[in-house]
Amino acid sequence: MSKATSFEGYSVRTFSVPEKDDMKNKMGWYIDMEVSKGERFTTESIVYKLALPTLVASSMIPATNDPCVASGNGYMNFISPYTGGALPIGIIDVDGKDGFKNDKVGTTFIGSIDLGVGIPSQATKVGNRLAVGGSGGEKGTPVGDVSLNTGVTPIRGRISWREIIRD
Repeated sequence: MSKATSFEGYSVRTFSVPEKDDMKNKMGWYIDMEVSKGERFTTESIVYKLALPTLVASSMIPATNDPCVASGNGYMNFISPYTGGALPIGIIDVDGKDGFKNDKVGTTFIGSIDLGVGIPSQATKVGNRLAVGGSGGEKGTPVGDVSLNTGVTPIRGRISWREIIRD
């Protein structure tokens, strides 16, 4: 994790930007979670083919130190599957403005968002959105979603033509 802050009313975080040749002579990567809060990944990590391949996984932070209490919050995390770090382009549109270009903390694109659903479940891709259920959270809803950068530009203008030949 690199930085945590608020963006358009959501709690968001960034991941570290990988250095050039960061993975050279290494056999994997790991993420330092917020251990003091007990955060951990709780769902299967899935690589989605978006504008760039993106590893998506839910994490949870328990509300208390008692593991038997089923309450807390969590994040949807969007990570480079090759480096474990930040993606070089915007993958989620948190604010619904200006596409995926402005969803940054400083100069780093947002890589983690708390959608306010409590403890999030496994995310599901539906078209160009990622939906997640949860245990119910501060926003009072057990479902949240965010727009995804699939890398596909909508087709506009003429999409076909034909030639008419007269005899």
